[in-house]
Amino acid sequence: MIFPVETVTTANLGIPLPAAWATTSTVLIAEFIMTCLLMTSIFGTAVDERGRAVKIGGFGIGLTVAFDILCGGAVTGASMNPARSFGPALERMYGQWHWAYWVAPVAGACVAALVYEHVLLKPGR
Repeated sequence: MIFPVETVTTANLGIPLPAAWATTSTVLIAEFIMTCLLMTSIFGTAVDERGRAVKIGGFGIGLTVAFDILCGGAVTGASMNPARSFGPALERMYGQWHWAYWVAPVAGACVAALVYEHVLLKPGR
């Protein structure tokens, strides 16, 4: 079970903070996966010529963000972007977790870019 029933609470008013029960590895894995999904949708709908021809980039990316928030919001706050975590980190000074909101999204975006470039795009593009 990903979400223990007794610990699921409302969001922290948009502040990307992990749930009280979330471990460091849970936060890193969840943010990595959410960012990887987001970057794959961005590459597939806005960067790749096949996706740009359909002109649904905003819809596909928006659905991915909504999916990520619904699935991971209660776990990590669903940041998916270090810049989105930076402002609340300055205001709230929650430095103990701030590094995770940089490491996981950057790694997830890099892996998604490499996988899309070398696996999903046609050779010779």
